[in-house]
Amino acid sequence: SFVRPKKGSVYLNVSVPYGNFYEFAPKNHHKISKGGFLGISLGIDYYHSPKQFLNLSYNSITDFLAPVPAPIDYEDVDAETFLWSNYLSLSNNHRLNRFTLGYGFSFATNHYNLPNADPEKHYAIGNIFSAYYQFGKWFHFGVIYRPTYYRPQLVDKFHYEHAISIDFMW
Repeated sequence: SFVRPKKGSVYLNVSVPYGNFYEFAPKNHHKISKGGFLGISLGIDYYHSPKQFLNLSYNSITDFLAPVPAPIDYEDVDAETFLWSNYLSLSNNHRLNRFTLGYGFSFATNHYNLPNADPEKHYAIGNIFSAYYQFGKWFHFGVIYRPTYYRPQLVDKFHYEHAISIDFMW
């Protein structure tokens, strides 16, 4: 069984974006495609009808090397590139029995630490699309696709980047 929300219901959610895949284009550098593990997300859902809700979420995703939190000696990986992203999203979502499909907008801060360079970041504005399947009463499994198109502080302002996450949500 699963919860069937009523109009006006508000729910808090916590999720773990477990697998994350990136394609970023740092300034003065070629595109970087990379994957990794772990992240955290906190959100709030407001049901404006029994089958539709607005979601406001804050997410932080990483490309951690190990699939579980573990000590890693980063001195041995000097030539490694590290990527992570923090983003705020607002989406409208449709419930179809156990499936939830969403679309909306996102504002991201994309961080990167390139080999032999200082850590840098840039802001990016774009969309967010999600698809979830509900297992049991509160557990959801899904995929989040977050393309961005506009980077206001960079010279090359209009440029496609994306992050894709495999997400476990409660």
